[in-house]
Amino acid sequence: MLFLKHLCIITMLFLLASCGGSAPETPHALPYIVIKTDDFSFPGRKRMNVAFYVEKKDSTFLERVHTAMKAAYDLQQKYDCDVAISWMAIGPSSSTILGETLLSKAVFVPDGKGLSGKDPGKMWDVLGTEVTPTEDQEKLREAIDVMYKKADTAGASHACTDLPALDCYRVMAEKLGLPAETRPASLTPVPYLVN
Repeated sequence: MLFLKHLCIITMLFLLASCGGSAPETPHALPYIVIKTDDFSFPGRKRMNVAFYVEKKDSTFLERVHTAMKAAYDLQQKYDCDVAISWMAIGPSSSTILGETLLSKAVFVPDGKGLSGKDPGKMWDVLGTEVTPTEDQEKLREAIDVMYKKADTAGASHACTDLPALDCYRVMAEKLGLPAETRPASLTPVPYLVN
């Protein structure tokens, strides 16, 4: 029932936000802190993305989705880009490459022509999750993220180079003194499509 309530509210807000190109209605948006901004443009199509986090650890579904929408809209306004993508990470050290670190994502394409500029479609594409990682899951995720960053920087292998993911999680959990069955939170986002 809660899911349907969220779906109805978000759908109404998206429909209102997509009319006239004005700022989306995001009354539940939280203050956010930018981790990094990247330009992935090509000639004729300015495309930007931003990774961010919020300090509130127990943010709600609506707070996450609204904050992602606000961040994407703010990015588009700041850089006057054709495509603005925002990624809400769990925390400041999160890599947005790993799906388990994303709490929400918003893609804002004011002209509705997609990433390429040639695909008619939506103005907004927004995803969010209601799952909040436990303290142990967050410790494990941070340790794995640090391990990958160190290996990438050094151009070297790491503790999990030749291990399947589940074995990697077990090895890292044991190194941290966590139960061996600890796994990162499964933050499968629920899509909310607009237009």
